[in-house]
Amino acid sequence: AGGGVLEDLISFLEQTTEGFGDETTPEFEDLLATGSEGELRAEVDASQTLLAALNSRLADAAAARRDSDKALELAQLDGARGGWRDVAIMELEANLKGDVAACRAKCADLEAHRERATRRKKRLEIRLAEKMASGSGSSYSSD
Repeated sequence: AGGGVLEDLISFLEQTTEGFGDETTPEFEDLLATGSEGELRAEVDASQTLLAALNSRLADAAAARRDSDKALELAQLDGARGGWRDVAIMELEANLKGDVAACRAKCADLEAHRERATRRKKRLEIRLAEKMASGSGSSYSSD
């Protein structure tokens, strides 16, 4: 599943931006408080695109985690079948355990990003609905 520009951007942000996926920022709160209907709509659309990309990355990471889990399980079975454990099998298992841990950590990180992005999108949608219903938006409060 894809290696497009959005995927590359997400990877870059995850690796280089402190607080990537923060649920709120002063700019976000300002957008909620003063953004126009068009700006809010654009942000909702961008949030949907981001969530689709995060879901795709999460599916890929979950598949990689399952593959790593299976490879580790097979290596452990092969090692147990021989009745003794040589250094090569132990080294392979150690490497596979590292792979499994890395895959699990990536899945947890992506899930956290997805949850934050979902909460942000929901706040945008609520604010957009309020703005559309009132016609102005002067009633916003950030809780």
